[in-house]
Amino acid sequence: MDISAFDTRPKSSAGVDIPLVIEGATQYGDDDKPITFKVKGLADPDVHRLYLQQARSPSKTPEEVLAADLRFAQVAVLGWSANWKLDGKAVPFSRGAVDKVFTIPAIRAAILSQVTKERHFMNGASAQP
Repeated sequence: MDISAFDTRPKSSAGVDIPLVIEGATQYGDDDKPITFKVKGLADPDVHRLYLQQARSPSKTPEEVLAADLRFAQVAVLGWSANWKLDGKAVPFSRGAVDKVFTIPAIRAAILSQVTKERHFMNGASAQP
């Protein structure tokens, strides 16, 4: 067996498309395809560094938790599918839009929880929450 299949570094840095799954249900966009978010994995050096910093100095208030999560999303999220809207309007990916989208608790929890799941980033892996 070639254990390089377990090396998550290349895909962690390049990012993979993760379907938006809320309460166990995959969410579909206007085109009847899954809504996806492209995220880096924990083996990416920038993501790993921020993850460790946040673990060492945990947030205490809800506002601090939100701010920490938004900083994490800024580093980990590389893009998203264009098949959904927010308040009736398309939301092209941008760093500013990350904060707007990830203030929604269900989206924030669903996507950011996938960053640490190494199975998404292994060679030959497909994104399955």
